Amino acid sequence: MEHISNASFAVLDFLMSFVVVSPCVVFFWRGSWGILDVYLYPNQMELSAWICFAYGNFVMILTGLVQKYSTKINKLKNVVFYFVLSRLYIYILATGSVAQWRGIWNLQDYYTGKTWHSALSSFVIGSGVICCLRCVKSIMAAAPLLVAHDTDHVKLFRITGILGSKVSCSPWFIVDMMMTPLLLHTLIVVFWRGLWTLMNICLYPEDNVQSGLFSLVASLALAYPTLIGQHFIMSFVKKQGHKNKICVVLILNLYLVMASCLPVAHWRGIWTLQDVWLIPENKAISVWMSHTIGFLGGVLVLSAKSIPVSGCLLDRNIGKDNRRLVDITYFKKIRDYICFQENVKSQNSFNGKEKTKQENENKPIEFTFITHL
Repeated sequence: MEHISNASFAVLDFLMSFVVVSPCVVFFWRGSWGILDVYLYPNQMELSAWICFAYGNFVMILTGLVQKYSTKINKLKNVVFYFVLSRLYIYILATGSVAQWRGIWNLQDYYTGKTWHSALSSFVIGSGVICCLRCVKSIMAAAPLLVAHDTDHVKLFRITGILGSKVSCSPWFIVDMMMTPLLLHTLIVVFWRGLWTLMNICLYPEDNVQSGLFSLVASLALAYPTLIGQHFIMSFVKKQGHKNKICVVLILNLYLVMASCLPVAHWRGIWTLQDVWLIPENKAISVWMSHTIGFLGGVLVLSAKSIPVSGCLLDRNIGKDNRRLVDITYFKKIRDYICFQENVKSQNSFNGKEKTKQENENKPIEFTFITHL
């Protein structure tokens, strides 16, 4: 029965990630990106891109530097205040993330063009440099291959860096929080932009419906080898250890780059189909609807933290623990969280009864007429 239960949770988690969470994420990104296209100097692409680049990096760096103080939101006992402030934090981080990506993406389009030469070089440079930095897992850390839970209070305000520094006021930590968005996130956008543009050029460029559907189907076709292949890769990494380190790194990088193509194709499919089917005659209304539905949907399913792209995932940590390469667990985590809370309550209740019993046993007997009798 346990195997049947685990299999059921695996199917439900897959559907939740690919059908619910990832569309909400893409809806928000497409809407936020479109809002900036409509209102932020629409006729001056270069200026608009530089403003987004500056604002986005400012938000990403600032949220990383102040996480020592933002984590104090977890200590709020008022549920309403905690909910509003935590979701406001996610919203600011998400809008900053979108602005950063739009700035980098449009600056590349402006200065290098949208040719296949530019796209291919962007894809090769992005993947090559990130492989050298051993941060390829950060490329695939997006829906539908990553589902972040808003109930995870520990990770909700935690932003990791490329240097792996601990939260402090040290210069090393400051450099880490600046280098991660300025270097790593820029390279991730370079990779995504290269692959996305290549798909625009090669996949039915004259028919957006067919192009979007083909991209979506391609992402679903990659899902099975990606989800199943992670178990073989993890087993291989743990088995080899330090014996064939170069071979391990090459095979791991090959798998991670292949897996990173899945979210790009998935996002592009949903994004393109929205452009075609979601009120195409009025872009302003379309993008505002997309923006609103995406964020409210993420909040309602308790996965709004999946929207922003922040922090860094280091490849050198792969194989050192039992964590999966692809984490799309949703219902299983909720079940485990509920079971954990019930165990804590029952344990506290048991400890409270034992404590009361001990206090009563150790309590001195008052000498009264009744006790004397």
